[in-house]
Amino acid sequence: MCYGFIHAVISRIPGPALALDDVKLNIVTQSFEFGYMPENPPLFEWLLLVAQSFTGPTLLSFLIIKYGLLTLTGVFVFKTADLLFNDKKWAALTVGSLIFYFQLTWNYHQVFTHSAVLITAIAFFWFSFLSLLREPSLPRFVHLGLAFGIGCLAKYSFFASAPLAFGAALSIRKYRERILTSHGIISLIIALLIVAPHLFWLLTENADVAETATKRLQGTSAPYFARISSGIPSALWGIASFFVILIPIGGYVLGGRLTKSDVQFDPIITLCWRAALAGAGALMFAVIVLGMDRMAERYAIPFLFPAIFVVAATMRQVSAQHLGSEQTTMPVVSKLKVAILSLAVLGIGLRTVEAFIAGAPFCSKCRQWIPYEPMAEMIVENGYQDAILIGMDDHISGNLRRLFPNNTVLSASLVHYTPPELLALEKSMEPRKSVCILIWAPDVADVPSFVSDDLDPSDIISIEAPWRHPLGKAPWRATRWHLARLDQHQRLSQLMCRL
Repeated sequence: MCYGFIHAVISRIPGPALALDDVKLNIVTQSFEFGYMPENPPLFEWLLLVAQSFTGPTLLSFLIIKYGLLTLTGVFVFKTADLLFNDKKWAALTVGSLIFYFQLTWNYHQVFTHSAVLITAIAFFWFSFLSLLREPSLPRFVHLGLAFGIGCLAKYSFFASAPLAFGAALSIRKYRERILTSHGIISLIIALLIVAPHLFWLLTENADVAETATKRLQGTSAPYFARISSGIPSALWGIASFFVILIPIGGYVLGGRLTKSDVQFDPIITLCWRAALAGAGALMFAVIVLGMDRMAERYAIPFLFPAIFVVAATMRQVSAQHLGSEQTTMPVVSKLKVAILSLAVLGIGLRTVEAFIAGAPFCSKCRQWIPYEPMAEMIVENGYQDAILIGMDDHISGNLRRLFPNNTVLSASLVHYTPPELLALEKSMEPRKSVCILIWAPDVADVPSFVSDDLDPSDIISIEAPWRHPLGKAPWRATRWHLARLDQHQRLSQLMCRL
């Protein structure tokens, strides 16, 4: 929890602006829906709605969800490791070892939204699944159904976790007998009940989700073999990047002890090992079958997650076999603690430097530094604080909603989402009382010609907003904000404002 709190504070240093995927989610959470976008299910948005009922649509709401989920992930990893090892010391060390995985120690703080809830859902699923295999019971089948349903609402890539887990269990006789029972139907029914509202949305509102997801995964429209020629190395890097920090750390912690040890896994750790190996193969298989030209590092998480427990089990066995046998060297546990603490301090230090050194070399667009407050002041000073606000880009619109939480906010690059109040006005046929305002900035997103041709240059209001620096240094860039009122004859207003 302290670790997450520190990273949350660092995330706030650049200022209150939203960036990356946060801005899009801040737009669509103007309403509760059973689905929002074709690429992801809605669990993160639902959690965000709950947080924003207390904090408003601010950066704080995202930090609460993100680091609350990280804390929950630690809880589930601890409970799973304690279940596997019956050793709370090693359960705690397993939680600490999460920092050895690149996606969790760096990417998590930089870009994750839906992937954050995916990681927690996977940790919850593996705890539920392994608890069931240890001691089957009706409540544990109910628990597994709950975990599976939640995982399906977290991110579609979660669907990789369950087949890998069940496939590995079926390969071991004692576990095969424990899961192939009639109680499994209960798990399935509970999962279907949880997923049903979103599934209905998929079938009625977003039936092309499979086609959309496939095109997104394939990336370019290049020929199949051209795509996989770049996709296969990308997948290999996705697998390697999961362990890229662990490899040197493992060398430091274990030294030559691993080659001198006879590591024999408990059957349930063997299951985790087989699931992780199958996951690595499944990543390569997905590239070939789908013709993917790129495999993002975060895609590896649901495929390789059980390897976390295999690594912890290996370190624990090596530690036990060599305890006290080498008086002149630091034991495995001590080295492991040093490695965890050192990497945590290093990560916090790097992120702090990144937060205080605005601009290059840490960022190019540097969207977290964009000064939105002068733009908000311009809107209020011209009497448009109650208007329907259209941003030319998701970053503008997401931050408009942060600054004007009671307004209807639209994004010109997210035309498929229309807030319910606009739909209600359209159906009622009542005269519209609100005016519609377009806001843009050339260095964020400029207006296309079909929009600019409709605007009267004399009606455009502008303001120069210098970028602030956290250390009080002179501004190094400036954003020029523009505002224009739309009328019913303009094509953008007809498309988005329903004028």
